[in-house]
Amino acid sequence: MPQPQKESEGDRGEAYLQATEEGVVLRVRVQPRSSKESVTDVAGAFLKARVNAPPVEGAANEACRRLFAGFFDIEKRRVEIVSGLKSREKRILLRGVEKDHILTVMRRRGEIA
Repeated sequence: MPQPQKESEGDRGEAYLQATEEGVVLRVRVQPRSSKESVTDVAGAFLKARVNAPPVEGAANEACRRLFAGFFDIEKRRVEIVSGLKSREKRILLRGVEKDHILTVMRRRGEIA
């Protein structure tokens, strides 16, 4: 399990992400069977995501991995669901990714100010 690093003063508004020694862990709330796939916004302590796939036989989990790999422009093999395999609320590890990369992508895509 990824070990968290200490928070700095600026981290408190980004409760949906946690820097670890292995990369960044995102707290995600997934909506399966959506009409379109997207990372929609930040809602409190969660990043909201929509996937087309139903929550059956891991299809939504696989779609979630594919969505985050594309959204953050990393290889799918570096996206790992570390908890929540059978839940809408998941913790997703982006292995080898820095927190600054996540924040830059989120700002560029207009998901955070």
